[in-house]
Amino acid sequence: MPPAGDIEVLASNEAFYEAFNARDVEAMDRLWAEQAPVVCLHPGSTALHGRSQVIRSWRSILASSGAPHVSIDGERVVMLGETAMVLCYERVTDPDSGTGAVLAATNVFVRESGEWRLVHHHASAIGRIVADAKSEPRTLN
Repeated sequence: MPPAGDIEVLASNEAFYEAFNARDVEAMDRLWAEQAPVVCLHPGSTALHGRSQVIRSWRSILASSGAPHVSIDGERVVMLGETAMVLCYERVTDPDSGTGAVLAATNVFVRESGEWRLVHHHASAIGRIVADAKSEPRTLN
């Protein structure tokens, strides 16, 4: 059984992907820190700095009819006091074709108003595209 802090962080991490898959802009907005500085690196994109840029990007992504479905596995929590990192795999699947890719993701959370809030999301390809999005990735560096 993971420590209580890990469970709370993993719940916030899961809420992030649930908001993504539900295309729930309000839930996504609530997950991001309001006081701490935030940064987001979407695959193939430059870094977005500041809450307004980050939330604007999520509004655009979640409004897209072609937005993929994302499932996660291999979650690992690294606790650093009031900061926590979650390293995981994202299995990104095109809803129309079923093809996809496996990405490595890092989600960084801070304690803000008693909740774990995102301050950083970075997802990038790990060099292997899979037809069914079920093949095991080789490594998570």
